[in-house]
Amino acid sequence: MFRLFALLAVANAVSSPQPEPRPSTSIHVQPPTREAHVRACPQAVLRTPESSVMKLRGGMSLGPLNPNNFNGACQVAAAVTAAAAITEKYGGLGETALTKKFKGDWQNTNLIIALVTGGASTVVASVNAASFNAAKLGAVLWLVSVLSKAKDAGDASSLMDNKEETLIAAAATYLAFA
Repeated sequence: MFRLFALLAVANAVSSPQPEPRPSTSIHVQPPTREAHVRACPQAVLRTPESSVMKLRGGMSLGPLNPNNFNGACQVAAAVTAAAAITEKYGGLGETALTKKFKGDWQNTNLIIALVTGGASTVVASVNAASFNAAKLGAVLWLVSVLSKAKDAGDASSLMDNKEETLIAAAATYLAFA
């Protein structure tokens, strides 16, 4: 049956008259060659750019520092801190140059804050509430950490003793609430 339809289709195609090709009414213009451009306007082709080749345009910016970038950097640092602790304790690996940089009191505080804000974001997202701002929660937790250390020390000198944590708390607060 299929062969019959195929034969009929071929016979129909052969027996039907083919339309005559129409003559082209459009004009086809060849694009000018490079040589034609050089002959037509040599000053434009041979002219050197007026700006210096080595001049930087737009600076060397890596992008604006905003709450999302800041929180992302804190989360990466928290992940390195957690990975270092897990691999050293359970993997039997020694500390490396990278894991040494991510050890200390402020890295542990950062890890706790990253876990709390990540958990809170997950819970809020699961109940379809869209008004949660993780940057503000992180900034408040950083401020609580710094202020509780200042309270425990009894004076403001602890702010200068914990320079990294004070700087991170100030930056997080500025970015979240500015």
